[in-house]
Amino acid sequence: IPTLSIVLPVDDLFGPSGIYTNSTLRGLAYERATSVELIYPDGSPGFQEDCGLRIQGGAFRSHDLTKKHSFRLLFKGIYGATKLRYPLFGPGAPDRFDMITLRATANDGYQWDAVGGHGLYERETFVRQTAHHMGQVSSHDTFVHLYLNGLYWGLYNVVERPTETFCASYFGGDDEDWEVNNSGEGNPPIWNTMLNQSRAGLAD
Repeated sequence: IPTLSIVLPVDDLFGPSGIYTNSTLRGLAYERATSVELIYPDGSPGFQEDCGLRIQGGAFRSHDLTKKHSFRLLFKGIYGATKLRYPLFGPGAPDRFDMITLRATANDGYQWDAVGGHGLYERETFVRQTAHHMGQVSSHDTFVHLYLNGLYWGLYNVVERPTETFCASYFGGDDEDWEVNNSGEGNPPIWNTMLNQSRAGLAD
């Protein structure tokens, strides 16, 4: 399993206004500049990119539920490349990404009571791979050992996030041709217009 190393000033993570300290807060105000590097144990070429870092997720952002939180990597021109260009998920998967999710697998991790202390890290991976084998579009994923500033942070599931870039990669067109409404992100008026038109009938 490869290593993913994330490096940034300690206060940006754990200081009074750090994103990990304030893990339930969202948005650009809780995005920090970071360096991310993928390192393979056999010496295969990985990558290093500068990008943005946020906490990812819903209920499991809370320290009360788990101390191990998910992350989101955002590739923007203000940090470095506007996209990660690397075959992160191997053959048959896209090789450009504007966003990557690092899932802490909270529901499926060994520390969560719902799985009785037995980690089910492969459950969502199995569902994604089943969809692929059935000829459906689904996110690709892989696993990494995550390090924060050199400190081991556990096993993480790296997953494609269904964004505009994701849609353009699988269905064609440009990023601007797609509108994605994903956990509060996106343009609600456009989304609601599409829903209203579909409910009115699409015969013509």
